[in-house]
Amino acid sequence: MKILIADNNKTSLDKLGAILTKIGHEVVSVRDGKSAMAKYRKSRYEIVFIDWTLKETDGCRLCSDIRDIDTLRQHRSYLIMTTTKSKRRDLSEAIDAGVDDFVLKPLGMNVVKARIEIGKLVLGSRISCRITDKPNPIEIMEKEHELVQRVTGIMEMTSNMLEEDRPIPEKLLRWCTSTAFLLDFQLHQKKEEYYIELFKKRAKETPGRTSELISRSSLAQIMKEHELIEELVTNMQNTIIAREVTGRLDVKKLKILIDRYIILVRSHASREGELFFPFTQGYITEEDETKLLLFFKELETEIGHDKIESRIYAIADIEKALKMKAH
Repeated sequence: MKILIADNNKTSLDKLGAILTKIGHEVVSVRDGKSAMAKYRKSRYEIVFIDWTLKETDGCRLCSDIRDIDTLRQHRSYLIMTTTKSKRRDLSEAIDAGVDDFVLKPLGMNVVKARIEIGKLVLGSRISCRITDKPNPIEIMEKEHELVQRVTGIMEMTSNMLEEDRPIPEKLLRWCTSTAFLLDFQLHQKKEEYYIELFKKRAKETPGRTSELISRSSLAQIMKEHELIEELVTNMQNTIIAREVTGRLDVKKLKILIDRYIILVRSHASREGELFFPFTQGYITEEDETKLLLFFKELETEIGHDKIESRIYAIADIEKALKMKAH
């Protein structure tokens, strides 16, 4: 099995690496959370051993970031936290972050072998579930809502910086608008538009109720909001591009556009999550779901998986940087 170890204690790192190598596993070792994240992004690991007290990114935060990547990849590694902590509150925090198992230090051969065997059983069970369970298109779109909401959180911090007349790197402004365009408009809204077309088709197949179904689903409002979101993102990008021509950023205009975008996107996601998806999913057939998943796959390929992943990975890094700056 391919196993990643993250531990800032060289003695512990070397000892665990030697045990795993001896029992026939491929091992990659790092000594801080940032390096662990870089390795995890570039490759897939069946099992990850994570020291709770990692430098730069602690064990719980690393677990949470790994689970974000797992959600995107639809692949879930088995995470084992190595620790000297045993209080219930600490363990609860780790479980919430996505940890599967715990091992108390110091580690021995028998304990490590036993944990690996448990991991194999759990991973085998997960693979079986993936074979039999088809992904749900609505769940995929709702997870994208969560990503877009995190982007709006970064934009909100950026808007506050504009209001306080604090210096903002142009690179950050460009990242905000281009990421909103890619993740929200190019990726998420295109998926929703295809979903809408399939729902409209099913609504038309319901004699005498087509207008009622479309009205109750708030479809007209949803589609209008899509147009407004595209317009706001385009205007934000144009405002930043204009800076290159004039040499001056229209701060007031950009802040107004960002604030409008944040409000609209949050209310739009709420409308879809609470009303549109729950109401319409009952009219979407299994054949429609298969079509949606195929379209989603083709769209992601067209945009570029690496391009999408790089934006998603950057969200956590920028959130962390801006929060540190705020303090």
